[in-house]
Amino acid sequence: MNALLSLNKYNESIKCYDKAIELDPKWAVPWNGKGNALLSLNRYNESTRCFDKAIELDPKYANPWNGKGANFAAIGKYAESIRCFNKSIELNPQDAGFWMNKGSAFADQHEYEEAIKAFNRAIELNSSNAEAWYNIGRSLDDLSKHNEAIKAYDKAIDLDPLDPDFWYSKSLALKSIGKINESNIAINRSRSLSLIAPTDNRLLALPESASYDIIERISLNNTGINNTGTIHLIVALIHDISPYQKVISKEFSTIYDEIFTDSYSNQFARFELVNLAPGDRRNIEIHYRIVVQSQLFDLNQCNGTFHDESANSFVDSEPFIESGSNPIINLTNQLANDKITPCEKSKAFYDYVADNMRYTPHIYVVQGALAALNNLSGVCSAYSDLLAALNRAAGIPARTLHGLTCCNGNETHVWLDVYLPAVGWVPMDPTWGRYPGKRDLYFAKMPPDHIIINRGRNIPSLGGYNYYYLCTWEQNGAIIASKATWSVEA
Repeated sequence: MNALLSLNKYNESIKCYDKAIELDPKWAVPWNGKGNALLSLNRYNESTRCFDKAIELDPKYANPWNGKGANFAAIGKYAESIRCFNKSIELNPQDAGFWMNKGSAFADQHEYEEAIKAFNRAIELNSSNAEAWYNIGRSLDDLSKHNEAIKAYDKAIDLDPLDPDFWYSKSLALKSIGKINESNIAINRSRSLSLIAPTDNRLLALPESASYDIIERISLNNTGINNTGTIHLIVALIHDISPYQKVISKEFSTIYDEIFTDSYSNQFARFELVNLAPGDRRNIEIHYRIVVQSQLFDLNQCNGTFHDESANSFVDSEPFIESGSNPIINLTNQLANDKITPCEKSKAFYDYVADNMRYTPHIYVVQGALAALNNLSGVCSAYSDLLAALNRAAGIPARTLHGLTCCNGNETHVWLDVYLPAVGWVPMDPTWGRYPGKRDLYFAKMPPDHIIINRGRNIPSLGGYNYYYLCTWEQNGAIIASKATWSVEA
């Protein structure tokens, strides 16, 4: 159950938790697990009921209080979240994660002194916690204590010298106290770690294209007690997408049953595997050779109506892109108030997300545009969901893109493209554009370092997931654990 939750397979994990609850309705642990899964799906009321049930069954169980606190934080009720985090700490004061969450809630409520106290306690419990030192630095900066903030950033950098956010925040603090040369050194280090190094806001000359060798490996392991029946696996494939990328070759280690395309023009391979014995592992590898083109669009003619009728399917509200919600609509109207063309409006939305969102990969696990707007924090999916929702609320089609980036860790990543009149679909990456020095590099422009796998936020063929879908993962005592890894070489 928890393994599925860690794989972001929330709906499947809920089914498992429900089965455990059915077998033992007085066991608090599955109620807590179900609450966490529902929280990750932004189903806050249901999540709260599960956490409350876990607390009722085991009043000394700290985890559901922490989950309840994260739930309140996700909807912007920070005072309530702090009360819950305090209770979780009272029950288990040695959990550094509880203190981190409490500190983040205080910071979101602008109570920076209290936030610093909580982050310091997290460090006492886990001396290698670089993120806690970074959060202390951010809080000190917000208190205009820039010299102390620099010391905190240095501690974070000592523990994790390869995080560009740490160097970037240090550069801003140094600039605030007039140490321009040192600030430039820090910002250059941040840029080099991000593998993108513009020296000012002007677009650097982009390489025309780049070639990559990519290996995707999906590992299936039967962790159950019986042989499997038929395992159904659907894998999203890298494919030709003009004008972004061209697949030169594609090779499979396992014979697929069919290749098919969905209504978004995404491409998938379907595999059927049988008789995986307990403890056995099956690997499926897909080898690609692709060429990615850089993108640069002229927005000077950004007027008129939208000409691509297919783009109209990307203006409606949908799960995680809640463009029809009042908070999203109100912010959209505020940002677009004095803007004339769709390009000007979209740029205002992009700048807002890049300027105001805080990249916090280790704190709250929430998803969707509303959660991103409530917290103004999250990872790449939160950045892209919010920007897509703001564009859609203004009547501008937008869709999220899921894929890979090279070569900053060969990471899976989420960005988006937006349909602008007289221009067409243009790429935007507010996560990579959150630094002022590379802001313009990822608005209607893109170096050849983003590789698209699929387009769309909620893809039916993948059951709501992004890269692959294991349709049958538990049957007759056989339980299939799965993992996908990628290798990208230029």
